Amino acid sequence: MGMFDWYEPEAAHACPECDAELSGWQGTSGPCALLVYRQGRRYPVDQRVDPEARLLALRQAAFDLPAAFQIHTFCANGHPAALQCGCDDHRWVSCVPSALR
Repeated sequence: MGMFDWYEPEAAHACPECDAELSGWQGTSGPCALLVYRQGRRYPVDQRVDPEARLLALRQAAFDLPAAFQIHTFCANGHPAALQCGCDDHRWVSCVPSALR
């Protein structure tokens, strides 16, 4: 299993195939340290690891997101979905449905 980060978009998104609600967004454009990013925030809000393995006590600036990145998930029916996301001054500000790449 490869490493990734978790992403929480502000708005709910539905599967383009069956309209099921989507959750559990993941991506590999960030540090890939199981960090949790929430749209509208510059820095990660959490890290989903055991307490002794947490990196968030380190300088948060080391965890900036790129200007553009893609996140993905699967709906409960197994259909893939992706969002193209963007940052302004390293703050996650946008996400729109996109094709998987």
